[in-house]
Amino acid sequence: MTIDVDDLRKKYAQEDRIYRHRCVEAWSMVIPWVGFSLSKLLKDVEPTSDAKYVRFESLFDPKQFPAQNDNYFVWPYVEGLRVDEAMNDLVTWQQEFTVSPFYRKMVLRCAW
Repeated sequence: MTIDVDDLRKKYAQEDRIYRHRCVEAWSMVIPWVGFSLSKLLKDVEPTSDAKYVRFESLFDPKQFPAQNDNYFVWPYVEGLRVDEAMNDLVTWQQEFTVSPFYRKMVLRCAW
């Protein structure tokens, strides 16, 4: 299934969240994020009872992203979660505007 980022933002209300990172090396950060719970999307998609995993795959378009022609990383990047993990409310989809408003990426955040 392929879903446009703009459609996701329209369909699912964005929630403000605060993540607190504390490290054993005595540093900490407080980071605000905006996103929505992945469980909302999965409930709409209605995976079958046979589904065990949720697969996420990055865009692979070497013409648009020439660095993907390098052999340093394997493209497309693939990540996955078990369905029970993905249904946890602490798993969120968040959109980042890191470089400019024209460069957007979706980030999957897991609290563990």
